[in-house]
Amino acid sequence: MKKKTLSELINEKKDKDAEVLSETEESLFIVGCIKNADHFNWIFRDEEQPYYNIRQGQRHGALPRTPEVKHANYAIIYNIDDNEQFLVYKLKMQHYIWDKDKMAASGYKNPTGKYYIYLLDKQINIKGLNISKFINDSICCDDKGLPMCVSGHEIKTHG
Repeated sequence: MKKKTLSELINEKKDKDAEVLSETEESLFIVGCIKNADHFNWIFRDEEQPYYNIRQGQRHGALPRTPEVKHANYAIIYNIDDNEQFLVYKLKMQHYIWDKDKMAASGYKNPTGKYYIYLLDKQINIKGLNISKFINDSICCDDKGLPMCVSGHEIKTHG
């Protein structure tokens, strides 16, 4: 059986009937990539409770533990090779910090250091934000895949 590509997996996961949010300017978004099909499968390994991870600490690709990072409302997760493909989820308010042992126990391949673990809630669609343009304009080639925490206002004015 042929293994599905990341594009196929994202297309299958996209819920065209998801609730549409139109007012998101005051909301905080974690914006991060999905590296490959294995990363996608790790995120959605439990359909009842998908998780998204972001590096923590002082290493490359990590986000500092700011109030914005701690209180983000939504996650935009996109295909690292095609940022026209993305999913948007409301986040549950709690999140965790896992070390590399807990990450490895969860099936994550080659973890290093600590990670923020965000619990994805329901998938949503957003009106009025050009997310793919924001991602294109915000991420330069050297920083491909680096996560961000931004407001809906920043996405709207930039994209």
